[in-house]
This record gives sequence, C-alpha cells and structure tokens, in this order.
Amino acid sequence: MGFTFSHCETDSLGSFDARGTGFLYSYSARNNNLGIHLPRDNAHLIDIDLKEFSVDALSYTQYLEKATQINALMFSNSATIDLTETFDPRRLRPITRNAAVFAGYALNLEQRRFHHFSLRFRESCALEEIYIDSLYRQEPDVEYFKGYVKTRQGNAVSAGGQSVADVLLGLSEKILRDLIVMEPEESRRNSSNDLLGASFKLSTTSRILDKNYLPCHKLSSVRDSALQIKNIASA
Repeated sequence: MGFTFSHCETDSLGSFDARGTGFLYSYSARNNNLGIHLPRDNAHLIDIDLKEFSVDALSYTQYLEKATQINALMFSNSATIDLTETFDPRRLRPITRNAAVFAGYALNLEQRRFHHFSLRFRESCALEEIYIDSLYRQEPDVEYFKGYVKTRQGNAVSAGGQSVADVLLGLSEKILRDLIVMEPEESRRNSSNDLLGASFKLSTTSRILDKNYLPCHKLSSVRDSALQIKNIASA
C-alpha cells in the first residue's frame, strides 16, 4: 500500500494482528471481527463486523488504515498522519467508524463490486443514482472506466478515466463545479449539503484507491522539518 503497515497471521483460518501508524488491529476469522486498539496499553477502541469482507479482511484493514491517515491529515492541518495524536478516545470512535465506511467503499470498488458500492453510497448521500463501471479496454493493458451521478431533482454529471480513482475525482470536481448550481433554487440549500458531502466522500475514496497518493508525503513542511531535526539528533 506504500505506507507503514505490518501484519502477522495468528492462526490457520486467516486471523491476523496488524499495526499501522497509530492503530493496532486484531482480526478474528472465526468471528469475522476486526478489533481496533490504541497503541497505549493496547486499549480497545471499537469492533467492526467484517462478515461482508471476510475474504478480503487484510485488504479492508489496509484501506481502513489509509483512511485514518487521510483523516488525520485533514483534522491536523497536515501536521500528522496518526489519528490517535489528534483526538481523545471518545471522539476517535465515531471518526474511526466513519473511516471504516470509506474502507468499505474502496474495497468494493477495488474488487469491482460496483453495484454494492452504488447501493451504499447512494443511500448515504441522498442521491437518485450513482453508477461506476468498466467499459472497455483501449489497449491490452489499459482499461477505461466511467461514472455517473444523478440527483433526486434529475440533474446529472458524468466522468471517465483509466482508473476508478480518476473517475471518482472527476465526479467530485464536477459535483462542485456543475451539479450544485443545476439544482432548483428552492431546493438548493438541502441538496447542496448532500452534494457537498457526496463530493467529499468521492474525493476521499479516490485518494484511498490511488496508489500514488501517500498520506506521509502530504505532511506539512513544519512537520517534515521537525522530523528531520529529530532524525539528525538521534543519528
């Protein structure tokens, strides 16, 4: 995945323990349960039911870790990728559960379960329709994808690209640039909030899927300088 994440299997069923930048993870294949813990004293934070993603539990956990790093960047003004440095456990719980939703979006798209993604995303953003699919191969190793978003007022935008991440980012930008202003004035306030949320969710999911987007490379220069000083001092 291109960032700090290590794991080891703990039984023959596929259970594992893993460590990210801030969180510790413990997956039980027998119970389809992913436990998330804080590094301090291994304190339990939340459990996530992975019955839907049991075959891909490790990939799901990697996407979840990346989602938490992206959240940490956002909430800390790019000062850290460790979400546990940003909030106390009480506030971490809902934020981590929200990151778990994004991990599910990303894994469904990565595994080409486009219909599953569309159902869940549409419900969360009050959209009439969202559609992502693979259309054709322009070259033997190059695939083309297209996406489509339609509001309950009947307005729509579409985007295409050579990766799902590109399509999501294109849809996110077109929602902000074009779709919000298409909505009828009398319903624009409510629909604008829904569409702003949809745009944010699409752009975040795009970053999770984009292998070239590494949260550690987005840390602020202040943080980078501090890390350099720390490394020099410990050398």
